[in-house]
Amino acid sequence: MLILILTGIVLFTITIWTIIGNIIVVLAFIIDRKIRQGGMSNYLILNLAISDLLLGIAVLPFSASYSTFHIWYFGKLLCEMWLIIDVLCSTASIWGLLMIAFDRYIATNYPIYYRHHRHSIPRASITICIAWFMSIAICLLPTLIFEKSPQLMTATKYNEQTHQCELFKDSSFVITSSLLSFYIPLIIMIFLYAKVLYAIKQQSSRRLKGNSIHRTVHDKVNRQIDNNLIDEDLPSSDQQQIGRRELSAEVRITRSLAIVIGCFICCWLPFFTLYIIRAVCDCLSFNAIEFFFWLGYSNSSINPVLYAILNKNFRDAFRNILWKDNCAS
Repeated sequence: MLILILTGIVLFTITIWTIIGNIIVVLAFIIDRKIRQGGMSNYLILNLAISDLLLGIAVLPFSASYSTFHIWYFGKLLCEMWLIIDVLCSTASIWGLLMIAFDRYIATNYPIYYRHHRHSIPRASITICIAWFMSIAICLLPTLIFEKSPQLMTATKYNEQTHQCELFKDSSFVITSSLLSFYIPLIIMIFLYAKVLYAIKQQSSRRLKGNSIHRTVHDKVNRQIDNNLIDEDLPSSDQQQIGRRELSAEVRITRSLAIVIGCFICCWLPFFTLYIIRAVCDCLSFNAIEFFFWLGYSNSSINPVLYAILNKNFRDAFRNILWKDNCAS
């Protein structure tokens, strides 16, 4: 009984913090002008916070109850809706992180193009829509494909006798959904961030070399690229200073978002690995992977904390929101 109570307290605490933390992120974007003017990256962070918030509101309360009591109390209809929204929000969060990695890739490898379009709301909207379109397509896989399979026609998600609510255990569905929801985005993220780190290293080495020798025609081309399309009317020394500041800012943003993605990998990789093993060999129960299931969920509660630690604008906005709330109370 004590273990049951402690489990419920921990899981509902994660749920409540996921909701509150991501609400603060959304409010920070709405209230703080600097964040709204921060460009594409902050719009993608807002999208990530919204997907995590939806997960906290529509999925985690039911998940906390189910994981605590191991009985689904909410009927077949809510079981179906819960599973669909769970896959949708989790996948949207993962694909949202992929869009962030792609944004960092463009910012560091095509700085001239990025500077022209970093404040484009339509481009940010298109990027976000791609993430949600892929998430919707993936979460509809059971309905569009796998439920039509004769082997799965009797495999219902909700068992009325045992009051269990689970996704299909069919290995073809599990492997396909895991590849699309996690492994393919993960591989692309790793590739993009490898390219980002290489580009930053190249730009830094060019800048150091440019400070020790006289300009050549080749150096001018490289510096123009490295300086993110700096105004040519400015004096050379001013151009270099602006270029260093902009490169430094991109490095800080990239480093911060790389930590966010690193935490995402640590949270979700164990679950998806065991999820596939369970489907292939049928040697693991739901209880055996439940801890890793919640480790993945906890990623949605960790992200707001990471923003507060790593991003000064979000940190200042959080402080203003919480300070005003304390003053009002």
